[in-house]
Amino acid sequence: MKDEYESLKKQRDEEIEWEKRMASKREKGREEYLNQLKQLSTSRGGGSSSDGDIETTGQRRGWFGWLRGRRRSDNENEKSSSPSL
Repeated sequence: MKDEYESLKKQRDEEIEWEKRMASKREKGREEYLNQLKQLSTSRGGGSSSDGDIETTGQRRGWFGWLRGRRRSDNENEKSSSPSL
């Protein structure tokens, strides 16, 4: 009984240590992910605007803004290229 208790206690202690290591790795991963997001944001112009940026804050349309702009230009091209009757 005593041996069984000690082996279970040892196993549980190992599991607790493993959980702590995994929590630490997850936290480091989150920090790295947030740092990458910050770098992407600043490289895109989210953090500060430079004169070379084409988009301004008012012109941003979200993830699919490029698609909406493309549709408009495609529609305009179709209207101008189609002969009027």
